[in-house]
Amino acid sequence: MKNSLDSKKATEAFKAILEQLDRDDLINILLNWDDCELSDDGKNIIQYLGRDREYSHGKHGGKAKVSKTVFLNWLLSDAPFDETIYGADIHNDDEWTQIIEAARQASGLLSMR
Repeated sequence: MKNSLDSKKATEAFKAILEQLDRDDLINILLNWDDCELSDDGKNIIQYLGRDREYSHGKHGGKAKVSKTVFLNWLLSDAPFDETIYGADIHNDDEWTQIIEAARQASGLLSMR
C-alpha cells in the first residue's frame, strides 16, 4: 500500500466492511486469512491459540485480538490470491474473488493500493 494505515483508519475501514458485507462472507475471509474469527459484537478480530481452540488455556492457548491494520494490509495486497497458499485455481474461484473485491470496495481504502 502506498500510504500507511493507522489504527483509526483501520477501525473505520473494518467497520465499513462489517456494515456493507454479509457477515458470513467476512467470517469466511477471516477464517481463510489466518484462521481468525469475528468477535460476537463485530468489533474485533479474534484468533484462538493452541491446538484445541475450545479448551486451550495458558501460554499455548486462549484467544488474542488480531490487528485490523494487519488484516487490511493483507486484504488490499495480492496475498488473498497467493497460489502457494490458496491453490493454483484461486484466481478462477468466482465466489472468493467476489467477496474479496466486495470487502476491498467496502473498506473505502482502494485508493491506498
